[in-house]
Amino acid sequence: MANKNSNSELKGHLYIGCPTLETLALSCVNAKDAAHASSIEYSNFLKACKMGKDIRLSTYRKCAAGLGKEVLILHLPLGTIGSMTKPKAHVENLYETIEQDELIKVLMKVMPSDGMKIVNFMEEFKGHLSRHDKENLIKPFLSAIVELCQNLLNDDGKP
Repeated sequence: MANKNSNSELKGHLYIGCPTLETLALSCVNAKDAAHASSIEYSNFLKACKMGKDIRLSTYRKCAAGLGKEVLILHLPLGTIGSMTKPKAHVENLYETIEQDELIKVLMKVMPSDGMKIVNFMEEFKGHLSRHDKENLIKPFLSAIVELCQNLLNDDGKP
């Protein structure tokens, strides 16, 4: 007998952590250079970054690389993200976005409980952001990480 889950449960969800490619492209100082770096013609680059239709993962990767970003795809059990965050649906309902502080909450939930692994992960992630993200988004993002780590240490009863 067929499973009686709703259509959204059957289709799953695609979540993108903010900022989206479109936001990055709009805030880019020279989008033509970003398009050139991605090896995509300028108008196609802008269309792909808007994600108004389904695009190939290879196109998404090229656009992200042109904007100086990498792409991480993480598979989680259905309902994990939606139960922990308040995602915002894209205009075309192709994907949903979540804020960076919500992304950290999800990552912390699915990470192993071993405190050392979490601390190492956070230090490595902080270093990566410091090297690759020169925008004003990094300070509030790192502040949220520090606060989260302090809460985790307090919950574990360690200083």
